[in-house]
Amino acid sequence: MLSAEKIREYILERLDIDHYSRSYQNQLINALKRYYEYVHNREFEDFDLPRPKKRQRLPNVISREDIQKMLDVTRNQKHKTIISILYGCGLRLSEVLSLKIEDIDFNMKVMYVIRKR
Repeated sequence: MLSAEKIREYILERLDIDHYSRSYQNQLINALKRYYEYVHNREFEDFDLPRPKKRQRLPNVISREDIQKMLDVTRNQKHKTIISILYGCGLRLSEVLSLKIEDIDFNMKVMYVIRKR
């Protein structure tokens, strides 16, 4: 059975040389963890392997000009309103579609939205 340090060295070497994706790195660590737990009845947590962080991606944002072009060519008032609320309020489509007239306070200029969790 390999020592914890040898396993750590192997994984870090593979990651450095092969440039595995974050997903593949996690699969490799999980496979080794399961192998040691099931075959050797040995805890794997004390090997202290660094898990790759999931990359934070910024959303693609449609430019104001493109939104204006969409509004200019859209004739249906309901569709224009949906586009305006999607873009202007940053809501998801499901949130816009679930809006009711009671959710809008026209005097206070406030809209109450049930967020997806």
